[in-house]
Amino acid sequence: MLIEIIRQTPSWVMFLLLALVAIGISRSRPRSVPARRIFILPLAFTALSLFSIYSAFVTHAGGSLNELNAILVTSYLAWLCAAAVFVAIAINRGARRDVTYSVQTQLFQLPGSWLPLCWMISIFLIKYILAVLMAVQPSLHGSSVFAIVIGLLSGSLNGILMGSAWRIWRVMQSAGGNLGAVGPSDLYAGK
Repeated sequence: MLIEIIRQTPSWVMFLLLALVAIGISRSRPRSVPARRIFILPLAFTALSLFSIYSAFVTHAGGSLNELNAILVTSYLAWLCAAAVFVAIAINRGARRDVTYSVQTQLFQLPGSWLPLCWMISIFLIKYILAVLMAVQPSLHGSSVFAIVIGLLSGSLNGILMGSAWRIWRVMQSAGGNLGAVGPSDLYAGK
């Protein structure tokens, strides 16, 4: 059955997996990142997450419009609650201490880490497994409990990504920078 599931998987899904692995590997090395790019990946994953929740329930609607709307709203509310919790945890933790920001160059110096690869692959695998479950068990499309589980899992992972980006952005704020300013050439360490 596993081979059949993989065979039924569209080829673009495998290309997406390879792209995520490549991005994750690139994040394993120290790098300089422009301030404007800090939120690109978290925002992309957020859009993908919200769209996948929508498409999971709308494209396979079997019940009435009111049932569909209730399931979709339930999943989005679960997503929002979970994401808010993890962003709040990040806000409480403050700026990252292993990141520096140069006001002059407007670049962050980020340490290498395998954690982004782990998070991206986790998000991918959860989305893939949920899609397979929904394909194998069509009754899940009308399940509020399943909608809540999808919302909570997706929201948690997206909240962690957004929270991480926020903690990096706080380094820039504590250095006295903003997205349009150019200041002294010193590198400032996050607090």
